[in-house]
Amino acid sequence: MISDMPFADYLQQTIFDPLQMVDTAFEVSADRIDRFATLYGYREEDPLAQLETNDRSPFISSISGIPVRLHSGGAGLVSTANDYWRFAQMMLNRGEMDGRRILAAETVALMTTNQLPGKLLPLSFNSVAPGPFNGYGFGLGYAINMDPSNTAAAGSRGDFGWGGLADTYCWVDPEQALVAILMQQYIPSLHHAGRKDFRNAVYQALT
Repeated sequence: MISDMPFADYLQQTIFDPLQMVDTAFEVSADRIDRFATLYGYREEDPLAQLETNDRSPFISSISGIPVRLHSGGAGLVSTANDYWRFAQMMLNRGEMDGRRILAAETVALMTTNQLPGKLLPLSFNSVAPGPFNGYGFGLGYAINMDPSNTAAAGSRGDFGWGGLADTYCWVDPEQALVAILMQQYIPSLHHAGRKDFRNAVYQALT
């Protein structure tokens, strides 16, 4: 569908506003800078080094003076755990939230069902833990758990999720009716076992 509007505006009007995602955008506004999380990462001299300061952050143009020009379809949003939960819960609800339809159920089904042909399976990539693991397919934007016994961490057949650059991670498990979100603010992703440990702890808590 062609919206005839800038991508950021389209997301705001059709996703963020209807879902009440009040803290999600491609940059951090001046009145929210004090809530912007620090980014850490690995350095040989310091495995928990601060990588970014507000005056150099690409997400804070009001301080850096550098406009955020790239509104990517696959990266670049800043958000909060609560906003991310609202989006993920909408996906668990097959496109609805608070009695309002955001996405068609058919669209959610396409997003959360493997779209790869059999000759490309099993897909191997390091979504949950360091190193390649089989067991996944891929939908329209999500890794799809097709074989829980071969995905490096606890899960259910059909759970779907994806991670972010700074080791943020979210998955949705329709079988267990759960949403789980991990925000670590650490680069590089998967440098440690945080995602795997978090998944295992969540499923252990269900038993």
